[in-house]
Amino acid sequence: LIKTEYVYREIRAVLLVGDYPLAWATFPGREQNEIRNGPFLSYYTSFSGSQQFFLSSDNKKYTVVQDENQRHTDIAMGIINQASEQEMLAYFDRLHSHRETDGSSHPSQKQWSFDGGDWVCDSPSPLYSGGFGPGSHSCHEGQYIKYECPDDYECKEENKKVYESMLDNHEVKYEYYNARAHSWHAGFSFGVNLEDLINKPFSGARFFNLFHCSAAKTSERNLAFGMAIGSKHGLASVGTTHTGAMLYPGNMYFEQYLKDGDSWGEALRKWWNKEGKKKQDDRWHVGITAYGDPMVRMRGGKFRQGAK
Repeated sequence: LIKTEYVYREIRAVLLVGDYPLAWATFPGREQNEIRNGPFLSYYTSFSGSQQFFLSSDNKKYTVVQDENQRHTDIAMGIINQASEQEMLAYFDRLHSHRETDGSSHPSQKQWSFDGGDWVCDSPSPLYSGGFGPGSHSCHEGQYIKYECPDDYECKEENKKVYESMLDNHEVKYEYYNARAHSWHAGFSFGVNLEDLINKPFSGARFFNLFHCSAAKTSERNLAFGMAIGSKHGLASVGTTHTGAMLYPGNMYFEQYLKDGDSWGEALRKWWNKEGKKKQDDRWHVGITAYGDPMVRMRGGKFRQGAK
């Protein structure tokens, strides 16, 4: 059906709502010769020319083709699954309000960054101007470095304290969440879990880029769902269904597309076709998934009412 609509009506994006058949893929793991598997969304997004996936030898799971030139996403896509009726209705109310007002009822255009300790905060550029500092974009650099914190418990507690301060703050301070922390699909290593995210204000954040492993594991309620769909202000998120995330510096292309005025899903589609499809990063990117309406746009970029 999606392919038919793409060919004959030239649709540019699809939002899958509710339960839909999950396509499962095999891909390289973190260790040498390790093979992992997980749900992946590109099964629904590739139509023109060569398909970018094929069935594995057991005819049960798919594998991304090895030739990068055959990897191409034709259509932007987002999902809303694992949600209650009330959660879906609340989401569409927020989406309608955002579109009706161009997001102007939600004025903050700032980035909240968080590093659990093993990385560094991503710069607000290219999506925003300015740097980190009081009254501007925020960065927390945790001390949980490579699991070697002098006092592991206190380091985790500090990360948790900072995260919960942002999570519970009703003041509209940020538009974009760009955080890095160890996780599984239902929680963080520092002790904040999925149930702690539901209905929370996130200091006003509406758009979420999750450098959190398995944050978008679509076969379960997950962190990407909790932020884009389950939070008080959320509109869109991106993460992976497995151990991985959108890598730096390639994520800067995604943010540049957002700045240029592309919708969330279109920016992700362009990012995949330029950076995400690279074979060397399969263990990070195969299961990249967006939650929320793929046609929603940020205020931090150049707002467009129509599709680009």
